[in-house]
Amino acid sequence: MWRSFQLGMADGPDVQQLQADLSALGYGAGLIPGPHFSYATALAVSRWQQAVQLPVTGTVPLGQIVFLPGAVRVTGQEVEPGASVQPGSQVEQATSTQPTVTVLLPSASPTVRAGDTVMVILPDGVTQRTGTVSAVSAVASTTSTGTSTASGSASGSGGPTIQVTVTVHGTVSGFLDQAQVEVAITANLHRNVLAVPIVALRATSEGGYQVVVVGGGTARPVPVNVGLFDDIAGLAEVSGPGLTAGQRVEVPANGAA
Repeated sequence: MWRSFQLGMADGPDVQQLQADLSALGYGAGLIPGPHFSYATALAVSRWQQAVQLPVTGTVPLGQIVFLPGAVRVTGQEVEPGASVQPGSQVEQATSTQPTVTVLLPSASPTVRAGDTVMVILPDGVTQRTGTVSAVSAVASTTSTGTSTASGSASGSGGPTIQVTVTVHGTVSGFLDQAQVEVAITANLHRNVLAVPIVALRATSEGGYQVVVVGGGTARPVPVNVGLFDDIAGLAEVSGPGLTAGQRVEVPANGAA
């Protein structure tokens, strides 16, 4: 804010911003956001002040609030109650409310671009969330460990790395700051292919692979050519004589057909 808020002040977009935020926080009953500081605005300010245990005056003195582009998550407090604060001192640390992960990707890895979809495996090693690459550094560094920008981190290996920021989608409960996660990045993509569980592949004496197609009370070995592997989904791309979508293949007892 650049001026105090009070009855009689000149109209302006900052007044409308104040009213919109008061309404978003639940203190704007009967308030229609606009550029004029009205009696309804003063009442909304008073309700906010009472809720946060400030002197209830209906006015906002210069410097008491800060407008931000959107909601933030406070992650740290730099001062203790009652401490003296000098001008320019940092009093809090905050991040986006959207969970993000910082990946230090080896510079020799496949190209990653903003907008790419990735898979994030949470600290329990089982729970997965999709994510989107939101930023890719244009400069490589020699840092070999990852740090979290909001709710998690993923470390790169030694050598030059490129910092990649991933925005995590969906609800991430219990996802602690600085937690180590895994990020699966698609290096190659083939569409409209047949795929089988990796455990369905059987090595042959000739050095290739085959799968056993089951159905109608019979089991038929089929030699296959193997393409891409999806380590996260546990699938392998295959092609072979007579293979069609929907066929069942034999897997070990602890696998799935």
